[in-house]
Amino acid sequence: MAGDGRREERFRALFDAHYDRVHAYATRRAGASLADDVAATTMGIAWRRLDAIDPRLELPWLLTTARNVVSTTVRGEVRRRARDAAGAPEPGPDLASGVVERDAIARALATLPDADRELLLLCTWDDVSPADAARVLGITPGTARVRLHRARRRFRDAYGHHPDSPGTARPEALAIGELA
Repeated sequence: MAGDGRREERFRALFDAHYDRVHAYATRRAGASLADDVAATTMGIAWRRLDAIDPRLELPWLLTTARNVVSTTVRGEVRRRARDAAGAPEPGPDLASGVVERDAIARALATLPDADRELLLLCTWDDVSPADAARVLGITPGTARVRLHRARRRFRDAYGHHPDSPGTARPEALAIGELA
């Protein structure tokens, strides 16, 4: 029984230390409507596999797991929406997408290869170190640093040359491309 108490204590510490970051990652990757489910599923998997998680690598392990859960969840959600949309009228334009700067950032991010975009967003929006991001993505830390440097440069170039980008970069773009 004493071992169960320590296990529960370790899980509570893991949960308290990392839940918000896992949830933020899930929100960015899967959207607000699925983030709660993704974060809960990730924490459920962490509970079941707690003994296999290296305490020094908890966050990378959780983000890797969340990434896999997002992939599975999004695929299922896409299939469900496709079924629901069959025969339904086309939705109207999303008014939020009309925000010029957000669109310019999204377009600049879209120019990056998927792996580089994921690395860039992990390091900037999720505030994950390049070494931990490398673990999440299954690459070496050196490769992560090189890709991150190149991704930031490509983002800056794409953002600065986009016709809809504002004359001065806002904090969101500064954080992503580290223009300062």
